[in-house]
Amino acid sequence: LQIECIADPSVTNWNASLQHNDKIIDLNGLTANYSNELERWQLSVQIPTPQIYELYDLVVSGEGIEADTTKNAVQIIPEIKDEYSFVHITDSHLPTHYFYPDPLSLIDTTEVTDLREVIKDINLINPEFVLITGDLINEGEMEDFENRRVYSKAQQMLTEFEVPVYLVTGNHDVGGWESSPPPQGTARLNWWRFFGWDWLDDPPASEPCYTQNYSFNYGPIHFIGMDSYINYDSYLPQVFGDESFTDLQMQWLNDDLAQNSASEAFVLFYHFDFSDQIDLGNLGVDMALWGHIHSNSGSIYDYPYNLATESTCDENRAYRVIKVNDSQLTPYETVYAGWDGEELSADFTPSNNGIVDSVYCYIENSHDLNFSNSQLQFIMPAGAEEYQVYNGDLLQVDESGEFAVCYVTFEIPANENISVSVVADFNSSAEEQILKPEIKLTNYPNPFNPAAAGAGHSSTTIISFSVVQESSLVTLDIYNLKGQKVKEFQITNYELGINEVVWDGTDQNNRPQPSGIYFLKLKSRDKIITKRIMLLK
Repeated sequence: LQIECIADPSVTNWNASLQHNDKIIDLNGLTANYSNELERWQLSVQIPTPQIYELYDLVVSGEGIEADTTKNAVQIIPEIKDEYSFVHITDSHLPTHYFYPDPLSLIDTTEVTDLREVIKDINLINPEFVLITGDLINEGEMEDFENRRVYSKAQQMLTEFEVPVYLVTGNHDVGGWESSPPPQGTARLNWWRFFGWDWLDDPPASEPCYTQNYSFNYGPIHFIGMDSYINYDSYLPQVFGDESFTDLQMQWLNDDLAQNSASEAFVLFYHFDFSDQIDLGNLGVDMALWGHIHSNSGSIYDYPYNLATESTCDENRAYRVIKVNDSQLTPYETVYAGWDGEELSADFTPSNNGIVDSVYCYIENSHDLNFSNSQLQFIMPAGAEEYQVYNGDLLQVDESGEFAVCYVTFEIPANENISVSVVADFNSSAEEQILKPEIKLTNYPNPFNPAAAGAGHSSTTIISFSVVQESSLVTLDIYNLKGQKVKEFQITNYELGINEVVWDGTDQNNRPQPSGIYFLKLKSRDKIITKRIMLLK
């Protein structure tokens, strides 16, 4: 990992670490060199294989300076994927679309609510990263003025993403209006202070670019982010002029493309090409993603892809998914989080708070789009012998805190509802370990649906258990998610070998039970030998 730091040349004893909740990873092999040419420190560190793959804060310190923490700075992943997705969003206009001096601009937070609904969807579908193409802030001048702290609020809100975010400027982020009191350049200085590079205020002679342009690779695909703007307040007109991109930016873009010519595809993202300076065909760029117009534009079928995505603000709550398979880019039509997030939702029962040993999540997807790498974090009691996952795959378990966090991945089919659940198995006593082989438990079909019998669904489920050692009594209990016993089977006439019990989805009084998740618990000699989860649709 390469880290650039602005600090006095005399600083010594540099240290760097990564932190996520209670997990701290010390970064070893640190080398630090001060570049007189660039007027900043360049640090190089090695990241060890972590216990948990996550999005970490980066903490850097040195002798004589305060430790500096950059939230969600480093994502550690086990491998670069050949098949994945990323998401494009734009124009959030935080925290409100009302402008100074409208009194509502002081109290309205509707755009925060809009973006938060989009973030919920993105965290669920779990793309590799998000590209945000500007106008994150509605009025970039309103940070220190009247203590409005618009940049502070936006920076804090971005930490709600559970995936990496790559960000470029928009005209509202770095532009100023004559109707607002702060002086020229305030918005641009605020951007550099919170999301940019402080040295751009007075760049070194060896790097005379006043704009924040950067690129990164994900596997063989090269991604390029660029500043674009309208210089509303005529700040440094001799530098920024009146075009979307300065001559130095365009030269940087051409140089960057040339240096990465071996890449198999190129994605360019910026706020808006106000001056028609970008020609994707001439540049050899496969896809451009942008915003500003607060509507969708471009065809997902015409190559090269030149696509605007509708804004997240003004209750649009829009985002665009781009899927990648072996370097082939496939953009999809923009989708929307919906008024109450109802287009894609995940509801836990009971509460996902680490207290109960069985948690069920019901996911509803109203989009014509499947999400193949979705992820949920189930917060479970710590110390279980095993965490059993149903209808998903257990990626990893973080047991560093008070609770165990189970990372579960699964696919959400288009226009379908699914359920995912986790059960903590605490059957770890020596006696239970000895008894456990006596009985093996399965049921089929799972799920089953009495209400849809005859439509390709079974009205019952057959619960099978194999007994390999005699016991005085075998009891099968069925519980709902509230922990209430729904039905009990006391089985005295069983045979060694496979036995079967049929459940039709009713309780002890033959009343039909609602759809949901149920638990089978099999007992022998009053000891719980094994448990199983099943779904009644």
